[in-house]
Order: sequence, then structure tokens, then C-alpha cells
Amino acid sequence: MTFKRRLIITNILMVLIPALILVLLAAILLTGISLKRENDALPDISADIVQVDRDALHREMRPGGGIFFVMVVWGTSAVVLTGISFAAGMGYISHKLLAPLHDLRGTVSEISNGNLDVEVLGSDMREVDELCTAIDELRTRLRRSVSEQVAAERERSLMLANLSHDLRTPVTAIKGYADGLLDGVASTPEMRERYIRTIYSRASDMERMIEQASAFSELELGRMRFDFSYFDMTAALAELCRDFETDFEAASAELAFSDGSGRAVIRGDQLKLRRVCVNLLSNALKYRSPDRPLKVTVATSIVGGSVRVMVRDNGSGIPEQSLGRIFEGFYRADPARTGTPGHGLGLAISRQIIERHGGRIWVQSRDREGTEIYFSIPLAPVNNMENTATKGAAHGNKEDTDS
Repeated sequence: MTFKRRLIITNILMVLIPALILVLLAAILLTGISLKRENDALPDISADIVQVDRDALHREMRPGGGIFFVMVVWGTSAVVLTGISFAAGMGYISHKLLAPLHDLRGTVSEISNGNLDVEVLGSDMREVDELCTAIDELRTRLRRSVSEQVAAERERSLMLANLSHDLRTPVTAIKGYADGLLDGVASTPEMRERYIRTIYSRASDMERMIEQASAFSELELGRMRFDFSYFDMTAALAELCRDFETDFEAASAELAFSDGSGRAVIRGDQLKLRRVCVNLLSNALKYRSPDRPLKVTVATSIVGGSVRVMVRDNGSGIPEQSLGRIFEGFYRADPARTGTPGHGLGLAISRQIIERHGGRIWVQSRDREGTEIYFSIPLAPVNNMENTATKGAAHGNKEDTDS
């Protein structure tokens, strides 16, 4: 029941109940006086009134008269009953309103002191209940926000710890080979060249790690710039696969591209989407199975207004319990792979890049059998694509946006 309705009903009862009691009291008093007159053989008051007997009426209205007595008793009763009714009505309204507000004040105090698990009680008064519901929703959101903040702090701490751990390996290698050069262990030009190349390679690994960590932080903070333009995703993937042919041949692996979508024009940052695909192909090479030759298939298809890209390999696969975490920063599915170069940021960055394009990325894998990673990007609206293409010669068919 609403507070307004409850207040109206209470006010009506505050007037109606005393009125009914006063009418009943007046009837009782008048009846009592009439009976007394009959017993005392006194003239009837009502007859005096009907006959307009002024003298008798004046006598009855004087102190000691019957009408005077009725007026005094009735008036006193009216004042007392009105006061009692008003006090009872206000007490009832105050109890119904102030009691839940008092409880709510205690709850808000608990929340302000950091107790976000306190229970927010409801009320049978609709307005107060709505207020309780709103405060409870605020408490829930605040608790979720605090949990997310704690998780973010934990992730940042984990990032620094893992980055320090991953950087330690190339730093140790660089120091070892540099000591070898200083101590004259590399006594031939060939050994010195091999040492120097190894130092350069490990330094490059460190540079990539730092760049990945920087990109991950920029994405987390929303500071990475995206340069969106319209381009054919199918053609971009075909070009990328051609660029990776040498790497796959050197690893005695097979890379196949299947064009099942035809021309698939999207609006996106081509360089960053290329980075996603490079991460997926690099992971396929990195986590290959030692038991069989690596075969990787890249395929495209059109599904529900989006271009879907699939990267399938027959590598070592991902354990089922790790499938839900591979897109987290610094997470590597198999602890036995910690000796493999990398620091678990590639898929986390890939997920954020895809999501910034309005798409999604997911994985299907069978441990020791292979992995399929999919991502989808919405196709560009035909009208927008044609209008942009018309202006392409004058404006380079590109616009820069901050994301």
C-alpha cells in the first residue's frame, strides 16, 4: 500500500471513529436524561423544544440543567476523543514510516562503513520499499565494483610478477652470452657472431614482451588508438597466409587458406586485426604437437551478417579446465609450457581488439588433438561502404577514431 493511500485512510478513520463515538455518546446521554425526567415526573425536554417553551429551554441550558450537562459531557468527550484519535493516527503513521526509515539508516551506515554484505530489508509501504530496493541495488553495484577493483589490482600485481618472471629468462641469457664474449669464451669469429645473434634475439624477445605488456595496458585503460577503414577481410587474410608460408615451410608445417565467404568488407583497424591473426598463427606454430606434422587451416565464412574467421590446427590442444581462462592476461594453459617463449598476453590482447570491433572470439579444443579458434567481425553496411568508397580518392578512405 502506498504512503498516500495509507495516510488518507488514517485521516478518514481519525475523523469517522470519534464522530461515531460522539453520536453514540450523545444518544446515550439524551436517553439517560429522558429516563430521568420520566422517573422524576419532570416535563420532557423534547416536548419543551417542540412547544418552543423558552423558559424551560433556558432552565435546561443553565448550569445544572439537562442540556447543559449533555453539552459539557459531549464537548469534553469530543476534545478527548479527537486528541486520542489524532495521537493514535499519527503514532500509527510514524511507526509505519519511521521504523523502516530507522532500519534503513542503520543499513546505510553499515554500507558506508564498508559492510557490503548487509541485508537491506523491505517494507509494506510501497515508497519506502522502492527506496529500500534502490539502496540494495546500489549496494550490489558497489560490491561488484569493489570486487572488480580488487580483481583488477590482483591482475596488475600478477602482470608485474609474471612480466618480471618472463623477462628474467632473456635477461639471464643475454648476461650469460655477454659474459662469454667478455671472458673470451667465444674465441672464433663464428662463435662471436652466434653469441651476438643470440643476444640480439633475446633482446628482441624482451622488446616484444614489453610491447605486448604496453599494448595490454593501453587496451585495459582504453587509451589505444584505432584507425578504422573499410577493407576486405578475406583478401587481408589471404595476404597474411602468403606472408607466413616461409615460416611454416621452415617448420616443416602446412598452412592452408580456405575462402568460403568471398568478398567480406568490414570496417576495422586492419593492422590490429592482422596482429590478432598473427598471434593465432604464431601460437599454432609455438604449441605444435611433437607427435605429428603441423597442419593449420585458416577459413572464412559469412554467418548472420558477420564474417567468421577460423584458425584450426592439429597441435597439442588445450585442457578442458583451461578453456575458460586462455583469454586472460598472462595465463598459459599448460604449466609444462612455461619454457615456451611468450607470456600469455597474445590472446588477451586479441580478445580486446576483437571486442573493440564489435565482434567476439571463442575457442574449441581437444587436449592433445588440436584447437579451433574463431572470431567474428560485423560486415560493413553496404550504403556506408559505398559512400566511403566514393570519397576514398579525396580522403584516403580512412578516418581516425579514439577508442
